[in-house]
Amino acid sequence: MACRCPRRPISTTFATRPPARDQVTVQFAHPAYRLAERFEARGTGVAHFQTSTLDDTLARVGAADVLVISGFWRNEILTQAKRLAYVQSIGAGYDQFPLDDLRARGIPLANASGVNRDAVAQHGMALILALARHLPQARDNQRAHVWRGMIASLGEREDDSAATLSSSSGSAPSAPSSLGSRRRAACASSD
Repeated sequence: MACRCPRRPISTTFATRPPARDQVTVQFAHPAYRLAERFEARGTGVAHFQTSTLDDTLARVGAADVLVISGFWRNEILTQAKRLAYVQSIGAGYDQFPLDDLRARGIPLANASGVNRDAVAQHGMALILALARHLPQARDNQRAHVWRGMIASLGEREDDSAATLSSSSGSAPSAPSSLGSRRRAACASSD
């Protein structure tokens, strides 16, 4: 499917065609990610450097045509970045960037849309499982040194041992009570 986005030149310098590799300098600005090291390993032949602090980023941004940046963005970067022709946000969000100012200077901004999709989905599922298994209450009980008693009845246990034992013995376990009522009863009996 064709892109319906209006195509704009990266800058007046890049208007007719992309520059040669030896005419571009990329600045990677991130406190932890070793982006320049990974970029170097790709053998692109494009000049690049990395900054790991905000002060260093501000001091060196004047030498960059392309800025790959995360949380270091400050609007004052634009006043010091005379050569800047393109900004790549490492994150999905772009609300911290001055879109009108970038547009006025003809500097496209790209973000990493969808970069957190898997992590967010996995985190959501982990939270659902944590709530279903009452992990916050278990943590609080552990801190308070509240331990539930042993559950002798296979029908009241929440693990799979009841089903495993009943299938090997041929008898069905008694219907389990709700997990919440068992936990309340266990906590009440320990008081």
